This record gives sequence, C-alpha cells and structure tokens, in this order.
Amino acid sequence: MQSRNLPKLVVAVIAMKYMMELKTNNQSRLELSNTGEARYLKELISALGFDYEVRQPKDGEYGRLMKNGTWTGLFGMIQRNEVDLVCAGLMMTDKRAGLADFTTPYSGTPLTFAIGKAGEKTPTTDAFLDPFQNKVWFACLGTMFAVAFIVRLEGRHSFLRILFELGGSVLRQRIAIIDGSSMKMLLVLWSAYALLLSSTYSSMLLSFMTIPNQGKNVETFEQLAKAVKAGTHKCSVQRGTNTATYMIATETEHIQYLGKEIESNDWYYNTEDMGKHKTLDYFSAEITYASELRFFYSGPGSQAFISRDTFSDVIIAMAVKKGFCCMEKLNSIIARFNAAGLYEKFVDDASFLYHLDYMKTSKPKKDEKKQLSFDRVKGSLVLLLVGYLASIIVFLGEIFMFKCRVWTRIDVFKTSKIVPVLFTGSLL
Repeated sequence: MQSRNLPKLVVAVIAMKYMMELKTNNQSRLELSNTGEARYLKELISALGFDYEVRQPKDGEYGRLMKNGTWTGLFGMIQRNEVDLVCAGLMMTDKRAGLADFTTPYSGTPLTFAIGKAGEKTPTTDAFLDPFQNKVWFACLGTMFAVAFIVRLEGRHSFLRILFELGGSVLRQRIAIIDGSSMKMLLVLWSAYALLLSSTYSSMLLSFMTIPNQGKNVETFEQLAKAVKAGTHKCSVQRGTNTATYMIATETEHIQYLGKEIESNDWYYNTEDMGKHKTLDYFSAEITYASELRFFYSGPGSQAFISRDTFSDVIIAMAVKKGFCCMEKLNSIIARFNAAGLYEKFVDDASFLYHLDYMKTSKPKKDEKKQLSFDRVKGSLVLLLVGYLASIIVFLGEIFMFKCRVWTRIDVFKTSKIVPVLFTGSLL
C-alpha cells in the first residue's frame, strides 16, 4: 500500500506479463503487481522507505547507444534525468556504466537460445539402422571380422563361411562350425555377444516403432550459424536490447556472424511476444537470457528446445542515475534479499502461474486416429522387396546349382559306363 507521506522514487520498467506486470489502480495510476520481478522491485522500494511512480519508455526499448551519442529506451530516460531507477533485467556493460551507476547484482544468467522442437521424422529406407549410431554399427562389424579372422587361423573353414556363420548367429541361428573346433570357447563367447546384440537391437527397434522418432534440432550456436549461413534458419533477439552488439563484440567467429546477421536483417522480436512462439519455430531461434527462456519455455508440453550451449555469463543489476541519494542503503537491501533468495522465489512463483495459465488456455491434443500413409511404410516396403528379390535370386541360384550337379553326375556316370566298354572292345 503506497503512502503519500513517503518520498517518491521515479522508476522506469518495461512491462512483461507475469515477469514485470503492471496494473492500474482506482486513480488510474500504474502500480507494480505482485508477481515476478515486479514484486521484487515493489518489496525493494518498500524496504528502502520510498513511495514510487512507474514510467515506461515510449519506444519500448531497454537502451541502445545511438551514433549521435544519445540513448534509447530506459537509459535514454536516465540520460534525460527523467527517472531515478531502472529495473528491467539489465545487462551490465561498460558503456552503460558510463551513463548510470549499477547496484549490487541481484541475478546472473548465461546467454543462450531456444528453437522450436523438430517434428516427427518420416521413416526412410535405412530406418532399420536408427536404433544404433553409425559408430556402434562399425564397431559390431569390426568385432565380427576380427573374430572371423581368428577362427580362420584354425584353417578348417573358409573366411566367407565363417562370416556367414557369425552373421547368422546374430539372427539367432546355430553356429555349425563349432563342432570339432579348437575355437569353441571363442565361439561360445561370440554366441553370448550375438544374443546380447540382437536382444538390444530388438528392444531399441520396438521402442522406435512405439514412439515416433523426432527430427534433429539445432543444438549449438555453431550449428545455428551454419544453418543461418545455409539460408534455412534465422535467429532473433529482443528489440531494444544490446544483445546483438554484444555478440558482435565477442571473439568467437560464429557468434560474431550471428550478431551481424541479426543487425543487417533486422531480426528482432518484441517484449510482449516473449513466450508466445510468434518468432519461435523449427527454423527460427530466440537468443536471450537462459533464465527467461526457462521461464517461458521449460514447462510441460512446451514445443521449444532450449540449448545448453552458452557464450557469455551476464550479470543483472538495477541502474540508477548518477549521484543517487540512497545507493549504499539500496545495495545493502539487495544483498539481504539475495541472501534470502527472494528474487528466485518470486520468479519461480510467477513461472508457475504462467505455465498454469498456459495449460488452461492451450488446447489439449486429441487422440485422433490417423491413416497409415505410404510415406510411413515406403522404407519398410522397399526393404521387404529387396529381401524378396534377394531370396528369389538365391532360390534360382540353388536350383541352377542343383541342376548343374545333377548333370555333372549324369555325365560322369555315362563316362564311367562307356570307358569300360570301349576298353573291353579294344581287347576283342
């Protein structure tokens, strides 16, 4: 409850639903709500012993330094001496510190990005290889060739025959070359390995069939830079912030590239669009504080993927005009609030309310019966046809080999009958 007898503190903020939410009282005066960072600021002003007046920048920006030396947004208001204090999750930078004083930091977070989750991956012809990574497949083949080479040293069977037997054991077939072999222990160990391999593959394949495989997301800034360079993706930052400028000033090449692309293509999103997926899909990423991304996109049913890759840790503090009267007392109160964990508590409560409202308003997915499309089964059909074709070729080959053997035996039989006759005739 505000009192007119207290000294007034003019504060500037940027409204953000749930995080820095404002409300209008009976006198049509803006007040701070009791959620998120707004609640933290309200409690801080109360502990400082001040009344307050809330103002917002007309351009809605946090503050960028223009070429003519003036500042936009919140820092423009400080530069024009219109406000005493600014609270809006501000990043501490050297240029901003030259215009205003920063309080004791009350939060810290890295910069990262969020991107829309990939949809279901359409099965392809090689989908049966998905349960194992390529490295695993190569390791299995290498192990089979190594065992075949060792068994071949015995000299009883050909290398190709041994490979067929070992491959058949993976398909749950009996190993015929184990009889009378001095490599019995090795082949027994291989049989146990083959059983484990086939069982693992079967369980993995069943899980892939039960839950559709998802496409692969862009997970790092380096991958994002390559996708932007290829023209398939784009990334954006919050309008009015100096995030793009900060990215250009870094020493990492792909981060610099993303910052330059953001500025040259005017890739920005507005504060009120945060958390609404307006600039976030599989081909579009939002770059901002990791804490903000977790606030809006980490709830159940979220369609956003938050990257674990970061490029800088940001210190967040409030900015006050030069010569502020109560700087020491203000820093002391912030230090006590930090020790009590009030900021994290207020933000977590606001995040819970946001996700609760999101779940109420979002439409639940209906369990609709979907027709089985050709794209879903074309890979399996192609593989089945290839198997049938190989089986037919092998079948015809076996018939041909059988006929050849029969003809060879007939020829040998005839020759064995004719030669004695000829020999006997020569005696006569």
